[in-house]
Amino acid sequence: MLMLSWEFPPRIVGGISPHVYNLSLELSKLGVDVCVLTCDFPGSPAFETIEGVKIYRVDSYKFPAPDFTSWVFMMNTNMKISAGNIVTANEKEISLIHAHDWLVADTAIGLKHILRKPLVTTLHSTEYGRRNGINSDYQRLIHETEKWLSYESWRVICCSNYMASHVHAVLNIPNNKLEVIPNGIDAKEFNYVYDRAGFRKRFVNSTEKLVLFTGRLVHEKGVLVRLPACSGFQFGLGHHGHRHAQENTQRGHEPERHGARPVLRSQRTRLRGYRSFAEGGRTDTPSTDWTPGLVLSKAMAE
Repeated sequence: MLMLSWEFPPRIVGGISPHVYNLSLELSKLGVDVCVLTCDFPGSPAFETIEGVKIYRVDSYKFPAPDFTSWVFMMNTNMKISAGNIVTANEKEISLIHAHDWLVADTAIGLKHILRKPLVTTLHSTEYGRRNGINSDYQRLIHETEKWLSYESWRVICCSNYMASHVHAVLNIPNNKLEVIPNGIDAKEFNYVYDRAGFRKRFVNSTEKLVLFTGRLVHEKGVLVRLPACSGFQFGLGHHGHRHAQENTQRGHEPERHGARPVLRSQRTRLRGYRSFAEGGRTDTPSTDWTPGLVLSKAMAE
C-alpha cells in the first residue's frame, strides 16, 4: 500500500499527521506492506523505516511558490517524481493507493491512472465546512479538487457518521461509496504517573478555573468563539501552528478584554499534550465546522 499525506511526524500541522502515523503502524502490524510518501521536515531523514513502515519524505520546497495553493501543486509535482522512484525500487507491487485530503489529490489521481490500481481517500475535512460555505475562487479551487478526488476514488473514508453525511451533501458522494471508520486512541499512551496538582499550579492557583483549548489557532477551530465567553477564567491555549497564527488570534480579540488571563503555549510533545488534558479544569472544543472527535477521545481517556 502507498499512503499519501502532506504531514507525518515529526511534521504535525493538524490531526492528519497522528492519524496517518498510527494507521500505518497498525496496518503494518497486521502484515500489510505500507509505504508513506510525505513532506520533508528539518532534521528528518529522506527515508526511514518505523516499525516496518517505509517513510519517504520529499523536498516540498524544491520549487518556489507565491502562495499556499501554488505550493501544494508544486509539492505534488515532487511527490509524483518520488512516487515513480518508489514504484521502481519497491520489490513488491503497489496494490492500493490511499490519499489523505485534497492536498495530495494530484499525485493520488495520477498514480491511479498510471499504475491502474485502486484509489481510496480519507476526507478529514472539507473546504465548505472550514469556511461555512464556498465564498471565493480560492475556496472554490480547493472545493472542486475535493470533488475531483472523491470522484476518482473507489471508496471515500470518513471518521464519523456526521462527516459521511456532510461529504454526501456537500460533495455529492453516493452513500454506497462512503465508509465510516472512526478514529481511535491507544489508552496505554495515557499510563504515566506525575504530580497532577503540582503541574496545574504552574498556571493557576487553587481558587482559579482553568479551561484548556487545544487545536490550531485558525478560524474553524473556534477559538474566537471561546474568547468572549471565558470571563473570569485562566484560559490555557494548547496550540499547534505558526507564531503568526497566535498573534492574529489575539489581535483584536485579546482575552484580557473579556476578563480572562491567557496561558499561550505550544504543545510540542505528545506527553506534554496529554498532560494538558489532565491539568485543565475543563477541556473545550468550540469547533465551528464539526466535532473534533480525536481531541475529545483523548480528553476522555485522560
